[in-house]
Amino acid sequence: MRDESSRLQRVLLGTSVALFAGLLGWILVSYALAPEEMAVVEIPASWEPPRSSPSPDWDDPETAAVGGGRGEPRRHFNRGTALLRQDRTEEAVAAFEQALALHPHYGEARYNLALALGRLGRVDAAIEAYRRVVEADRSAWSAKSHYNLALLLSGQDRLREARAALDAALRLRPDFVKARYNRALLLARMELTSEALDDYRKLLDLEPDHARARLKLGALLLREGDLEAAREHLERAVADEPGSERAHHKLGLCLMKLGENERAAAALGRAVEIDPEYVEAHYNRGLARQRTKDLAGAAQSFRRAVALRGDRADYRYRLGVALARSGDAEAAIEQYQEALLLRPGYFHALHALGLAHYRSGDYEPALQSFLEANSARPESYDAAYNLGLTLLKLGRPAEAEERFRQTLALEETTEARYNHGLALARQGRLRDAMASYRAALRIDPKHARSIERLAESHLELGAHEEALARLTMLQALQPDDPTAYNAGLRLYREDRLPLAVRFFSVAARGEASLRRKGLLMQGRALAKLGDTDAARETLAAALAEFPGDPAVERELSRVRERSAPTHPASAAP
Repeated sequence: MRDESSRLQRVLLGTSVALFAGLLGWILVSYALAPEEMAVVEIPASWEPPRSSPSPDWDDPETAAVGGGRGEPRRHFNRGTALLRQDRTEEAVAAFEQALALHPHYGEARYNLALALGRLGRVDAAIEAYRRVVEADRSAWSAKSHYNLALLLSGQDRLREARAALDAALRLRPDFVKARYNRALLLARMELTSEALDDYRKLLDLEPDHARARLKLGALLLREGDLEAAREHLERAVADEPGSERAHHKLGLCLMKLGENERAAAALGRAVEIDPEYVEAHYNRGLARQRTKDLAGAAQSFRRAVALRGDRADYRYRLGVALARSGDAEAAIEQYQEALLLRPGYFHALHALGLAHYRSGDYEPALQSFLEANSARPESYDAAYNLGLTLLKLGRPAEAEERFRQTLALEETTEARYNHGLALARQGRLRDAMASYRAALRIDPKHARSIERLAESHLELGAHEEALARLTMLQALQPDDPTAYNAGLRLYREDRLPLAVRFFSVAARGEASLRRKGLLMQGRALAKLGDTDAARETLAAALAEFPGDPAVERELSRVRERSAPTHPASAAP
């Protein structure tokens, strides 16, 4: 089972040794910066320095006569090599030490001693042995000694020393692919990104089919935000290794960042086909499916992630979000609560739980969740804003006003200003509320609800001209808004007919059904005022626009009857 943090964010350092039996007892040794990124170094156990370039501080092991005689160090060396091949590592160490006691400059013996010590986990002793090997500076094999030394140092988090050793290896052998690969890994870990990228590119120039290097390069470019370059390398990595779940996963992440969510979901789907227990791929596939509005598929992917890692609060939270968007509020609430059991105070789960309760009309539990979310993250605009809305729903406007002030201190938005105004109005502070509505309109001059509330406030204060001006704006923005019409009805019933006519006139600028009602009531109010000509003209226009409308026909008929001239009865002959 994989951990996303190890897959996506860090490189684990480790060491491993593998043995290969050859005619002269060759030893293959591998220390890799990441366990899954194993690099193999081959060193001939019986290598001899070139006779054309003797070293003053390294005797030829074939000719040295030390201690037990000419062949004695070699015999101990060969015995140690055989023991190492049999995994009898402690005995191998003793044999190599015997060889070195007889011949202190026996480089091959010290090199294999270092290998054996590393295998036993005696890292400090292995490092010291390698350091003594590289002091001889035998370029034909010193590069490999520097390399193995670097990997031991990296395993102890001695990164600068490890980097120096890898630098030395590459100075001796610029085409040393494994050294360059592991230096790139090390540089990336040290956040020396540009140097790591350069090493990966040089390595691929040397070995274009190095699939792991291409994958690492693509992943690093992805991390750095160079998405198109990352896509190019990751698509090549997938083509080179179609069975690599990690390559498909990284490609899926890249495609998600590029907004190609359907292709991302497909790539991530391939990753989980290859490895059904690849939990991070299930999780990210859920995100990709959610973005394509495939809510059922998203929930399915998140469920699989939860089944594999039920201890991950973030996985349960995401499953809850998918369920909530699918309309299953009860199941969503259950997942949020499970997430909070795993991680008390988890802001995202608290906030989402509050939203789920709020949308279900359960305002008291919503309030509790939003309070906890606000406490967990006081700098969150959303938590403070939704807390204010919930307090308004619960009829607690003074507390709501306080939360909206907190919201506005975090971010000045139209919605926060508008709802701050509502909270003030519900406390009877009408003029303060109007100031908030005006502030909302300074942010968004076309915010319809602020215009509506401001118009209604003007009406309440008797400022009819200001109300008419606002409602004219509102009717243009929202042709189906009935505020002007309703204001006209109220004034009509109060027998304030000239004002009613003006408000009905505004309503008549709205959409068809509102226009019909506005014209009808405007004509009726004009008739009641005694202005039958204007009433008849208005109603005739309404009937022309809405032919056959019975209410308009009746009203027009009444007006015509009232305006018809009366003739005195003629005298009987």
